[in-house]
Amino acid sequence: MKVFFMQAEKIAIGNSYQCKSPILDNSIIGIVEKKYDLTALIVVADSKVQKDARLIELNHRLIVPFEAISEVS
Repeated sequence: MKVFFMQAEKIAIGNSYQCKSPILDNSIIGIVEKKYDLTALIVVADSKVQKDARLIELNHRLIVPFEAISEVS
């Protein structure tokens, strides 16, 4: 499976994307809440990791670089 990473201008606030974070072991589905210069604040919407202690501590929000965001497959 080939993964295509998103360009910053194509990432829309409120849309769901597949994201990879160094904090979590697996890719997750997240909703973009805010965009910064090189990163996005996402709210984790993936029910498989909702009870992860690290996510609970972070209020289910992560900062993810644009190159770690891709279309949901």
